[in-house]
Amino acid sequence: AFVFVTGAFLIAALLAGYAIQRRRAIVARLSAQDALRRANDRLELTVAQRTAALTAANERMQREIDERERTEQRLRDSQQEVVHAGKLAVLGQMAAGLTHELNQPLVAIRTLCDNARTFFERGQPAQADANLERIGKLVDSMAVLTGELKTFARKPDVERVAVSLNEAVAHARLIYDARIRDEGVRLDVNIAPGTAVSAESSQLQQVIVNLLGNALDAVHDAPVRRIVIEAAEPDEAGRVRFTIADSGAGIAPDVLPHLFEPFVTTKPRGQGLGLGLAITSRIVEAFGAKIAATNRDEGGAQFTIEFAAAMPQQRTEHGR
Repeated sequence: AFVFVTGAFLIAALLAGYAIQRRRAIVARLSAQDALRRANDRLELTVAQRTAALTAANERMQREIDERERTEQRLRDSQQEVVHAGKLAVLGQMAAGLTHELNQPLVAIRTLCDNARTFFERGQPAQADANLERIGKLVDSMAVLTGELKTFARKPDVERVAVSLNEAVAHARLIYDARIRDEGVRLDVNIAPGTAVSAESSQLQQVIVNLLGNALDAVHDAPVRRIVIEAAEPDEAGRVRFTIADSGAGIAPDVLPHLFEPFVTTKPRGQGLGLGLAITSRIVEAFGAKIAATNRDEGGAQFTIEFAAAMPQQRTEHGR
């Protein structure tokens, strides 16, 4: 009986211990599952928060991209309007200059016509014929001037070719010939014959017309009125350095860093829109060239453009 009771007690103890261990294992497993569930919940919450933050950031970035694109489009539209307004302003200035230049030959033509009629009435055809010949020369000169204006106003071809710097300078000089003569400006041009750059002809002419016009304005009230236009031979990198220097008062230091920005001008109010140099800068950049402005130590301002020298095939096409 003792053995039986002892065996039964041991069996009961073993069963109780097994039950306790099983209960502990179940509790541990349930605790682990609960911890895993809580970890999964925290992970899902973190993922949801991060996803929401990334979605919000993406939406903000997309709104910023859209706003930047709209801003860039407005800027491009504004730049086109500025360029157009600048061209109209320069064209108006050129038209005013040409009107002044054409007025003198028109007056001369009227006088020569009256004199020719008088010579015919007096029976002096030789003198009348000489007057008619002079009238023809004056008409040819006027045709050249109006042709320059038509060339400037025509929409240029964007293809870059070899353009002679001497021809471009001669074009600008013809535009301002009367002003140079009337104001007593000494214009020195030092460009080696045959020097050509990669550019577009009419746009390069516009650049030089703008720079020469500014130089004439700069020396208008100067005690010494001198403008020097130079171009060096192409360097080893195939660049041509073109400069226009004047003997004026120079450029104010606070204006110099912003000189090529739109609506920045050193001229008195009402005498300039501040667009000429901005347009010039954009045209030069389209050539793959660089423009800079400095004040010379001896006084006056100097504008420098570094052009790409014309390639041999461009020279051949230009010559042909």
